[in-house]
Amino acid sequence: MNQALIETLEEDAFQSGRKMKNTNAMTIWKLKKIAALFNYSLDYWQYQVLNRALSDDWRDYYLSAMRQIGKTHMAVFYILVNCLAGHAGLYTAHKSETSNEVFNRLISTLNRNPHLDLVESIKRKSGGGEIHFKSGGSILVKVRTPGTGVGMTLDFIVWDEAQKIKGTSVEDIDATIITSDFQRQLFIGTPPTDRDFVLYHESPFIAAKKGNWINYQEFSISKDYDPNIKINASTIRKANPACARVPGMAQAI
Repeated sequence: MNQALIETLEEDAFQSGRKMKNTNAMTIWKLKKIAALFNYSLDYWQYQVLNRALSDDWRDYYLSAMRQIGKTHMAVFYILVNCLAGHAGLYTAHKSETSNEVFNRLISTLNRNPHLDLVESIKRKSGGGEIHFKSGGSILVKVRTPGTGVGMTLDFIVWDEAQKIKGTSVEDIDATIITSDFQRQLFIGTPPTDRDFVLYHESPFIAAKKGNWINYQEFSISKDYDPNIKINASTIRKANPACARVPGMAQAI
C-alpha cells in the first residue's frame, strides 16, 4: 500500500494491521484526507452521512434520498474505507444493473490510483464481482437473490435499493456479521412509495421510515408541503442536498 495512505489511515483511528480501533475517530477531517489521496470528490452532506454511518453510535444506518444525487458515489467510498481498514464486506442491490455499476465504479476508482498499490486480486462475476485488498479487506458485489451471503463471515454490509428488500434476505445476510467486532450495515435507497410499503413491508428500511428511527435520515420535501406555495431555497436543499451541483441552481438558491 502507498505509504502516505498507510500513514493517514493509521492516524488515531487505526491500530496495527489497519483494523479500526475506534470508529468514532473516523472524523470528517480524516475522511477528507483519505478522499484527497484518492482524488475522490464528495459533498459535505456525504461526509456527514459517512461520519454517522461509521460511528459507534449505531450498528445500522439508513439513508433515504432522491435518485441521482450521489448515494452510490458515497457508498463506493464507504466500501473503500472499510476495506482499507481490513474489513470484509458485501454490497447487494435489488437489480443486477445497479450491482454491476457499483463494481465498475470500484474498479474505475482503483484503476485511477495504481500508485496507492491497494489490490491483491480482482474477480469479475455475473452481477458484480469480488475484490481482495492488500490490507486484508475484501468486498463481494452482487445482486440480491435467495440465500445471498449464506455461509459467509463478514464485517459490514451495504444494502442498495434498500426500500426493496424482500423476504428472509435480511435475516440470512445479517447473520454473516454477528461474530464480527465491527458489525456495520449501511442501507441506502429512495423514499419508499405506497407500493413499496405493501410489497416490501418486511424491509428494515421501511420499518425505519415508519418508526422515524433516529438512525434513519431522509432528504425529501415535507409531507405537509403545500404545492401552491412558491418553493424556496430551504425546501430545495431539504429535498436535494446536492442541488448546488445542478447548473444554475447555486445562483438560484
